[in-house]
Amino acid sequence: MELENFIQFIKSFEPNDWVVMVSAIISAGSAFYLGYKNKKFEEKWKQKQIDADLVAKSRIQWIQEARKHTADLISLYYKILNEDNQNEIYKLISLAREKNELLILYFGPEKGENQYIKENDKDILMNEFNNKGKNVYIINFLERLFYDFLKYYKNGIKPKQKYLRKQLKNAEKELYSNLLEPQHVIDYEYDEYGNEKPIYSIPLLDPKLEIQMKKIEDNLIVTNKEIRELQQSIKYFRDIMRLYLKIEWRKAKRGE
Repeated sequence: MELENFIQFIKSFEPNDWVVMVSAIISAGSAFYLGYKNKKFEEKWKQKQIDADLVAKSRIQWIQEARKHTADLISLYYKILNEDNQNEIYKLISLAREKNELLILYFGPEKGENQYIKENDKDILMNEFNNKGKNVYIINFLERLFYDFLKYYKNGIKPKQKYLRKQLKNAEKELYSNLLEPQHVIDYEYDEYGNEKPIYSIPLLDPKLEIQMKKIEDNLIVTNKEIRELQQSIKYFRDIMRLYLKIEWRKAKRGE
């Protein structure tokens, strides 16, 4: 009975009624579809925002930790250069080794990064616009810098510098205490105001003592140069990391 009523209801439709009904169905279907698409779009957009926030937070945390480890390592290297005692230097070297290895883990080569590199390419390391390809160079620099400090310790550079300075001071004292011909007044001259000024002879130094002193001075120059080069390497390392982390911070703020 209900089926017959439905059939009669359909037969009673005029052509215009069919147009209205089909239009209503299409309109309702379109509204449903658009609502569905909008919902999916909003869900996808929210997920992207969540993912971007997580990436930014992770990157910021990584930057903060990398900055701390960098500062710790730089501090250790300066302490090594300022320490005279070899036993204390060894302790600091051991701490620097741990911190160096930890920092290397933070800069594991990026996926697809070329492992064949030129020696500490400054054009790459000091690139101010992006960090592409830097990781493997930073690792190489960290390894070489630690090796230089290890060599510094093994060669006893700081105690050697201290010893040479003491030797130089003693040599100077001996040299001027054993003059072959001491300095003395040989004549007088007058300044523009008529004041008398003595003219001294040049003291005659012992050539053997002069040669000995020159050797000490040359050795001290070499030792001081090695220390200055390590100081420059620390500053270069600081600049590399400052630039790298600055670029990473900008990327974190953009949510990349």
